[in-house]
Amino acid sequence: MKSTMQRRSFLKTTALAGGGLMIGVNLFEA
Repeated sequence: MKSTMQRRSFLKTTALAGGGLMIGVNLFEA
């Protein structure tokens, strides 16, 4: 159960980081 929560948190952090990176690239390109 603990590992599942950590994995979910890791995926959420990765998704947020990836989304922020995409937004940053889009703003830089614009």
